[in-house]
Amino acid sequence: LTGEWVQWTSKVPQIEVETHRVAAADLVIPTVDTVRHEMLLNTWLSEHKPLLPIIDYEASLTGEWVQWTSKVPQIEVETHRVAAADLVIPTVDTVRHEMLLNTWLSEHKPLDMDVVSVNFSSSTTPELLMRTFDHYCEYRRTPNGVVLSPVQISRWLVIFCDEINLPAPDKYGTQRVISFLRQLVEMNGFYRTSDQTWVSLERIQFVGACNPPTDPGRHPLSLRFLRHVPVVYVDYPGQTSLVQIYGAFNRAMLRVSSNLRSFAEPLTNAMVDFYLQSQEHFTQDEQPHYIYSPRELTRWVRAISEAITPLEKVDGDALVRLWAHEALRLFQDRLDRLVRDDEREWTDQLLDRTAEKYFGASCNLKTALERPMLYSCWLTKNYLPVTKDQLKEYVKARLKSFYEEELDVQLVLFDQMLDHVLRIDRIYRQPQGHLLLIGTSGSGKTTLSRFVAWINGLSVFQGLVYV
Repeated sequence: LTGEWVQWTSKVPQIEVETHRVAAADLVIPTVDTVRHEMLLNTWLSEHKPLLPIIDYEASLTGEWVQWTSKVPQIEVETHRVAAADLVIPTVDTVRHEMLLNTWLSEHKPLDMDVVSVNFSSSTTPELLMRTFDHYCEYRRTPNGVVLSPVQISRWLVIFCDEINLPAPDKYGTQRVISFLRQLVEMNGFYRTSDQTWVSLERIQFVGACNPPTDPGRHPLSLRFLRHVPVVYVDYPGQTSLVQIYGAFNRAMLRVSSNLRSFAEPLTNAMVDFYLQSQEHFTQDEQPHYIYSPRELTRWVRAISEAITPLEKVDGDALVRLWAHEALRLFQDRLDRLVRDDEREWTDQLLDRTAEKYFGASCNLKTALERPMLYSCWLTKNYLPVTKDQLKEYVKARLKSFYEEELDVQLVLFDQMLDHVLRIDRIYRQPQGHLLLIGTSGSGKTTLSRFVAWINGLSVFQGLVYV
């Protein structure tokens, strides 16, 4: 109100995350972006208008222009929450993301709004929206005609349409549900087919979210529909936001070990630096599975947390070696060794350079980065380094029982097989762990997967795929 320019960063609340909340999937850490986008979306919905300009500053109650970055809270994560699947740390970018929009709407902000999520698919039709109306709204006869409004008086209903560009066009190129949405927004109503009566909407809004139309299974939305709505592009978090997010994770993770607390900042910077360089170097233009997202960093943090949490003591060298091992598993294992082995060499060199940059003064890198890096919990109760000879003896003994109990197929032990066995086991042990094995038929993908599942006491169900 005083007319001064204020940075968004001053509006970002500083928060501390409890250790047991680190791995929670619903944890959101505010950032510059989350605050900025929250204000934008809040303003848009509260005005009930189809379009508002997107700005980088907000006007405070005192009349000052404040940057969105000021609204990003700084939080600390509790150690036992590092691996939680529902943990979200807000950043400058996260507010722009669909997840943040959905999270914000589910919190019913402002208080006079209720939110209903509707998941679209390739076969979604207008009937889905009609069923939603029937469930959450009521028809009222007024002097001006039939009105459809939320059941609760004076409250707005926000219908959040997720994956809005999945519905497939018909033979005429029309997405029926999108055309119906366009009519609802443009004409503020529809004709009820049961009695050919025009029904006007009251206190009902629509919000949609989707992936880019270039992604598989997506379809471009009609320009006639898009002209009625503001479009907000939500990209992955930038470097500043990534450091903020995973810095909170790492501080929580290392809080239990007093000798490792000083590693939180260099560990975070090393992870983000390695991720960004790998993302820039390897693209989907080379291989379709070269997809890098911040999920890699989340998996990285969780893997380290799950490995060091049960241990009584961990020194800096052991932490760096574990960091390097998980980096190779996340970023190098997907690379095609048969076509271009230089890609794997590039990753090895990047790992060494990054370790030297951030840990060179505090660790013995010759020991910490010594190859090969093999980790397993088969020989001990914890996830610890093992030698190839120890691993080979253990696997050889277990294979004998596997042949007798499960599958009478003789496997030959060699180094690459042991590597794959450990990689599969690593994923099986992770919460929400999923694995895609890419290779030619007959290379042992199914047999090794069944063998590792058998060792871990897991049941295997094989689905039939018809082409």
